[in-house]
Amino acid sequence: MGITPHDINDFSKLKTELRDVLEFIKRQDEDKLLFCMQSERGDDWSMSVESINIINEFTGAGIRIDETEGGKVKMCRATESIREEGEQKKSREIAESLVKNGVPLDKIIASIPDIPEDEIQEIFNNITKKS
Repeated sequence: MGITPHDINDFSKLKTELRDVLEFIKRQDEDKLLFCMQSERGDDWSMSVESINIINEFTGAGIRIDETEGGKVKMCRATESIREEGEQKKSREIAESLVKNGVPLDKIIASIPDIPEDEIQEIFNNITKKS
């Protein structure tokens, strides 16, 4: 019988990067998990690409590893990237909702400046051709 992340109550007893991996896996369903862990560990918090790959594999977190420094991912950049992706997703969902509610394309484009016009056009076309 082995130990699972859910068996651990005090991650501070672990002194390696494994602590962050196991804690992330245990807390993966928490809202704003990466942001909480970032504030707990500080701006210098970084993790190896291998650890990020493990987290992504087991949780589907989608933490980007394209920006590394010395084989490490600065987690403050990773959290910023995830926040930006979340904002983009929310903006796309708003655009879809506006199209479904019959808002004209030009009004949608004007009201959601953070999505490229061609992407809004594609959302519009996909939804209106289904109708």
